[in-house]
Amino acid sequence: PVEQSVVSVSVGAEEVDNLLDPVELGFPIQYSKTNLSDYTHHHYCVFWNFSSNGGLGGWETDGIVDADTASANTHMCSTSHLTHFAMLKNIKSRSSPPPPTPYLHLLPIVWIFAYSLAIFGVLATFVTMMLPTLRKQLICKIIASLCVAILGFLAMLLASEYCSFTGTGCVVVAVFKHAFFLAVPFWMLMEGVHLTALVVNVSLLTTINANKRLAIMSVAAWGVPVVIAAVPAALSSTSYSK
Repeated sequence: PVEQSVVSVSVGAEEVDNLLDPVELGFPIQYSKTNLSDYTHHHYCVFWNFSSNGGLGGWETDGIVDADTASANTHMCSTSHLTHFAMLKNIKSRSSPPPPTPYLHLLPIVWIFAYSLAIFGVLATFVTMMLPTLRKQLICKIIASLCVAILGFLAMLLASEYCSFTGTGCVVVAVFKHAFFLAVPFWMLMEGVHLTALVVNVSLLTTINANKRLAIMSVAAWGVPVVIAAVPAALSSTSYSK
């Protein structure tokens, strides 16, 4: 903020600059150091440049330096040109940094353990669904596809932790992560549709061959998420880089 009133210095209507003997200006400090014991404040002189910011004007410091004669209650500046001057004040808190959070160093360990546990559970489910006695059933194939979607999302999530999203590779990772993330609820929906057809005995679904039903579900559960994830990337190259 501006500490005091703006001071205008001029000689007639002439523009004065590049003075050999700089002009010293003194601005009284409104608050002493004892008034702001919990803060540090820095004063500096500026002048108003009418041509900066596209003609809107703004405060600048060119040609102005702090003088060595500054005292505790007065801030002195020297300038090599004459125009409109003011003193700005920058206030910063002296508050001590927050105390360290206990057990914060354990968060990476907890994250790795939970991530590994999730991958192990999904892999175990996938292997179970692929057993010779189960993999011929349509519901097991749907659950296996759901496991693939979850594993793909977890893999892309891990890969995105090492990306800054500035390169093409990281944008590709973001697109696949979005697609796998959307595929998970879509395969859950396919599972619900299949179980509903078995319970309610929907003739339209039960009369269709199991392989054809799986093909239709695969097109819906994989195709729709891929389209949703690919369209923003195709429309704008920066969609996944922000």
